[in-house]
Amino acid sequence: MNPDKNTQCLRDPNIEPTDSVLNDSLKDAYPSYLLFLNLLNQIDVDLVWRYYTDGKAWLAKGIYRWTGKKESDKEMSVFWCSIWNGFFKIVIYIPEDKREDILNLQIDDNLKIKINEIKRMGETFRTLPIVLDVYSNEELESMLKIIIYKKGLKK
Repeated sequence: MNPDKNTQCLRDPNIEPTDSVLNDSLKDAYPSYLLFLNLLNQIDVDLVWRYYTDGKAWLAKGIYRWTGKKESDKEMSVFWCSIWNGFFKIVIYIPEDKREDILNLQIDDNLKIKINEIKRMGETFRTLPIVLDVYSNEELESMLKIIIYKKGLKK
């Protein structure tokens, strides 16, 4: 079976997302994934993999951890990562009232247009799902700026 690019990978709960498995799925995007991991390390964001039965796939959560004012450990989910045939997808949920802040970041103009058109998630959720498909290093700079911004929203 030759999956097309719109096929989400890592669907088998028994096959963990090892470097080899990720390399096979990401193909030419694998070097960008490795660079992404290095960039996350530089900004103290951990990538934690887990199999989610509701979505029937392995997903990674980007987690930022810090110590709060009362010396308590805190953590924030900064983004979600899924693996697709030939690329990885990052979803960053931003509060709707922060859209202008994101649009004022120095990010790619095409991404700004996309973010400006995003609809919020239903009536009860006041968040915008910013979805970024990463095929190469080109997408990483803008994505990293949004991740750093989101990290700054820690509670």
